[in-house]
Order: sequence, then C-alpha cells, then structure tokens
Amino acid sequence: MTGEPTRTIPVIIAGAGPAGTVLGVLLTERGVPCVVLERAAFPRSKPCGELLNPGAVCSLARLGLLGAVLAQRPAQIRRWSIRADAPHAAVGRYSAEAPWGLGVPRNVLDASLVSEARIRGLVIHERTTVRDVRRDGDHWVIDTRAEDGRPVQWRAGMLVGADGLRSVVARRISAVRPVPANKLSITCHVRGAGPDRGTGYLVRMRGRTVGVAPIHDGLPLWNVTVVVDTAEYAAAASHDRMQLFWTIFDESGLSWNTLPAVVDGPWVSGGFRLPVSRPVMENALLVGDAAGYFDPFTGQGVQQALRSAELAAPVIDQAWRTRHDARRRLVRYAAALRRERRSNGVFQRGVEFVMSRDTLRAPVIAALRGAPAFADGVVQVAGDHRSLPELFGIGGIGHLGETR
Repeated sequence: MTGEPTRTIPVIIAGAGPAGTVLGVLLTERGVPCVVLERAAFPRSKPCGELLNPGAVCSLARLGLLGAVLAQRPAQIRRWSIRADAPHAAVGRYSAEAPWGLGVPRNVLDASLVSEARIRGLVIHERTTVRDVRRDGDHWVIDTRAEDGRPVQWRAGMLVGADGLRSVVARRISAVRPVPANKLSITCHVRGAGPDRGTGYLVRMRGRTVGVAPIHDGLPLWNVTVVVDTAEYAAAASHDRMQLFWTIFDESGLSWNTLPAVVDGPWVSGGFRLPVSRPVMENALLVGDAAGYFDPFTGQGVQQALRSAELAAPVIDQAWRTRHDARRRLVRYAAALRRERRSNGVFQRGVEFVMSRDTLRAPVIAALRGAPAFADGVVQVAGDHRSLPELFGIGGIGHLGETR
C-alpha cells in the first residue's frame, strides 16, 4: 500500500455492531481517542433473531442508551412459549424485576445505536472494509478499502476486533479454532395478525427450529427465523430457500387471523460456532461474537456483546494510559470474560443437548409444563436476569449481567 494515506490513532475498533459501537461510546466518554471502522452502511439488515433479552435491556439502561432504542417502538416480549414435537407448549415468563425484553429489527437497533454514538462524539467510518491486520513494531497496521475503492492504511496502538462471527481480526491474531458448519438459518420479516404479541415462540423439531417474535409495538410485524441442520437441509436450502422457509414455518403450528406474508428478507447465515482459543493478543482484544460464539438458540447474543464491551472499556482505558502493563491488563479482561461466559456456556450447551435429541425434547417440555415456576426460571436464565446456579437453588451468585 505504498503511497497510500496512513492514519494513526490510539485505538481502532473493527465493527460497528452493538459490541463495537457501545465500546466506542464508553471509550469516548473516558477520553480515549478511538475510531470505529465498519464495512456496511447504516441502516443495514442482518440475519438475527432480533431479541434484546431483559439482561440486554438492563445493560442499555445502565449505559444510558435504552431511550434511543425505545424511540424506535420495539415490541415488548414478556414470555416465551416453547414447544417440541407436540401440540402443547411450556410457557416461561420473565421476572418481576426485569419483566420484558424487546423485539427490534437489527437494522433499526444498530442504526439507532450508531446515531446515538455519533451524537456522543464517536467517529464511525462506514463502508470501510478491514482486509488485513498485522503487527509492525509497537503498532497494529490495518489495511482497509474505503467506500470509493481506494486502499487506506491505519495504524493503532491497540486494536479491537468487534467484527462478528466472520471476524478478520480474530483470524489474523490466530485465535480461532476452525469447526465445520453445522447449522443454517433463514430469517424473514413477516406481516400477519394472530399470535399473542407479548409472547415469543420457539418450536423445535427433529433437525429444525422455528423462532417467531414480534418486532414492533404497533404493527403486526414478526421476526421469523428457521434454523436447520446443514447436513440434512443444505441441498434444499441451495435449491429454493423460500420454499424451505415456508415449509418449515408452516410446521410451527401458530394460529394466524390474517395470512402471514414476507415483507423483507430472506437473510441467510450459518456455521453458528466460533470457538476462540484466546480473546486477547499483544495490544489486541476481541469483543462480541468475535470473542467466541455458540448456538444462538437461547437468544443471548446481544447481551453478551454488550457485556463484553462493558468489560473491555476500563481495561483499554487503563492500558492506554499505562502502556507498560498493557499485557497484564488484557489478560485480566480475558479472565473476566471467561468467568462471565462460563455459566452461559453451560446453559447454552445444556439446552442444545436436550433440544437436539429426539428422546429428550418432548419429555422435558412436558416436565416444564408441569412445573411453571421452573419454566419461568429457565426463561429468566436465558433472559440473563437470573444465574444458572440460582435456577437450581444455589444462592449468592448474583444476576447475570450485573457489573462486578
């Protein structure tokens, strides 16, 4: 990239999703010079279940960002109906202390956070694609392609990978362990009236899952995400994605007063695992999905992204101000992130273990129907407002998502 412009700044964040944008806001408020590089232009759609669970809502409120999201009129979701291979569902409710989550399209959520971040002084460069990163002495060199196609080189004392499940930064710092793609999702926005609009719906069958959730407080708009096992459905998805979407969506068994119709999409994604061996390297760290990702069945992705940003901000601030012990501080971030995600990981893998087995799904759902308080507890753990130990009567752990 000889002869091309080089821009230098202390901290560069790759990715302006919730993790990168919120981290940028927190650093800007602390006086840390930073910019965010984002390949897309906002608003932009993204395949996602589009749920802000109660833990995420509490995080946004704590950060002073909830008002910007509520102004977009998201749907309030107070309970989840979970069904598996049978007509009867178990219903779990969020807690009285954190009674609702929000259904909000990702193009709306991300654009509202970016807009609020810019009001607070954060510099975000859209249509800037990170192509490669590498070390050069005490700096990271970030090779990008600008909106007009020109190569632009950036230099940073510290680099943050917030660039999601396909993170360039994570791969360049050798933190990713490759795994085969095991699932494929197809997401659409659907318009139709009928199901209760304060409820989210999950239906799990052999090799396929349907998630349905409202995404507007006044309009009959829904996020419908179909997730299928890649080995069984890859050929059908490559042949006719919409036919596969409708075939499995019809199996969800929800009652509609008006015939549902797709108004946006489809958006396709896959490979819902990103095992990361380490979320830090010399003067670099990962946040959000880039820091590690597992099956999104429990809807905890955005909350984990927000939480990682909260953990990273003070570490980056301190490392920037006291450069001599940056490595030690980054190691502390890695340990804190690992502690935060340990309980979540056990819960997510436990849910996946049960729901992926034909002999377990229906009996477990039947048991939850017979124990509504426990069903509430499961949904509250998935909502990041109750810890897994608390679910089993082990106190003293504290709610997930609280600042420690």
